[in-house]
Amino acid sequence: MKTIVVANQKGGVAKTTTCGALVSVLGRKGYRTLGIDMDPQGTFTDNSRCKQSEHGVYSVMRKEEPIRDCIQHTESYDLLPASIMMSTLEQELSGQIGRECRLREGIEADRLAELYDYVIIDCPPALGTLTVNALVCGDYVLVPTNADINAVKGIVQLNIVISQVQTYFNRDLKVAGILQTRDNKRLNISKEVRKVAEMAAESIQCKLLETRIRSCVSAPEANLQGIDLYDYDPKSTVALDYNQFVSELLREVEG
Repeated sequence: MKTIVVANQKGGVAKTTTCGALVSVLGRKGYRTLGIDMDPQGTFTDNSRCKQSEHGVYSVMRKEEPIRDCIQHTESYDLLPASIMMSTLEQELSGQIGRECRLREGIEADRLAELYDYVIIDCPPALGTLTVNALVCGDYVLVPTNADINAVKGIVQLNIVISQVQTYFNRDLKVAGILQTRDNKRLNISKEVRKVAEMAAESIQCKLLETRIRSCVSAPEANLQGIDLYDYDPKSTVALDYNQFVSELLREVEG
């Protein structure tokens, strides 16, 4: 089982859209796939047509329920749902020893490696307890960024947290690469952001993925209606780009 964490402390960089595309494409390719929604806003859960529930990440992090009892199912993948109650976990777990490892302990206790080929984790736009828990149980980190200099700058800050997690909790954690999203090659700013993203990738010693996810109305329209992108418009440019991206990512993580 390989666990891929999708993270960037900057919001609006298509983290959740990327997670949705990943679980959908992997599931349709025949991989046994589990999505985990670590964002209290629960957009990944909503877009998967699942129900936000306290019987999900919230109860697992509080050691009240095993993951297997909280999983919801879609046609092509499974999901561990989010709940707005997760926003209290930072305070609830404050000062508790081992709070950074709650999610990993749940995954290991339920022996999810016997059930799934891939676990895809959507992180909130913050670098607190929820994101750290995701990184602690991750094999790879994928960092989406869009045509926004501040989002690219956030990569460097995220890398500091990644380095700390590698030092204290998960020495095998690797950065799979930086993914440029919402790209519009006709805009000069996109070219400039590409250059900055290349510099950011070099500074944290990772790869800037070749695939660029083009801007397309199909993604926000699908999200607005709570429909899987590949059910809504499988021939859209964004769907085609994500297909290409998943193939590139699989080459990266499977060698």
